[in-house]
Amino acid sequence: MSMNIYQLIGDICKLLSLLILICRLVTARNAQGISVRTQEIYLIAALSRCAALLDEHYNSLYIPIMKVAYLALHVFVILLMRCNRQISSTYDQQHDNFNHWKFIVLPCTLLGWLNFQFCTSQRTCYRFALIVFLEGVSFLLESVAMVPQLSLLRKFRVVENLTGEYVFFMGLHLIFYIANWIYLARHENRHSNPMFCVGIMGRTSESLLFVDFFYYWVISKMRGTELSYGGEGDFEYYDCDVNELRNYENSTPLIDSSAISMRGETEPGGNEETDAALGNIMPVVSA
Repeated sequence: MSMNIYQLIGDICKLLSLLILICRLVTARNAQGISVRTQEIYLIAALSRCAALLDEHYNSLYIPIMKVAYLALHVFVILLMRCNRQISSTYDQQHDNFNHWKFIVLPCTLLGWLNFQFCTSQRTCYRFALIVFLEGVSFLLESVAMVPQLSLLRKFRVVENLTGEYVFFMGLHLIFYIANWIYLARHENRHSNPMFCVGIMGRTSESLLFVDFFYYWVISKMRGTELSYGGEGDFEYYDCDVNELRNYENSTPLIDSSAISMRGETEPGGNEETDAALGNIMPVVSA
């Protein structure tokens, strides 16, 4: 398999997306609005894709290195969200509730098995059976991996900036990979390969999931406003005090106590005239 400019740009976009996500988790020290279920789906797809390394022959080390890099980054993100005490204590499992095992992993596994049966019955593939099955499953999983993340973002009226950038670059990765598949079909005569058909159908269906997100992202950039993903959410990042999601062992606050005054409350000593007036009133009340 040869590399082309579309695949290169697509890989760079996905790397940027994952690095932005890691930067957002580490700097903000909270996982609010991030779906760990999406990362778990990507991890399963990356594991399946890495298994194909046992049977593929590449002209360079670029593709194997990128596959291993994706696998390592997805593992790192999941470890941050599941095992890092400070970050995992802010992961809102209540709202990240899309049943990905039942509605994504299981159906994709069954469809991958049907694709494998078709390949063997038509004698279109003579490779190692397990590799063919895993590769087909990985294509299908990647085509719907962002469903839990997009579903979670719809529950927010406003999407945090770095979270929006992370999803945006993942969508750009998709666009350039569709161009990559079209390039392969035209210049390397891949259209007769059933695995190619699975891949292009999966990528096309995935692109439909990003259409409305791209629309609201562009609108927010043009107007200079915060990203509102459809306006269907029930709450905002600012409506949910992420400190309440933390466990009692984590004493590092995310919201400064001085910000409370911004919500309409007055702190003692914050207004000298008000304190003086209260001092004059209290003796009268006591009398």
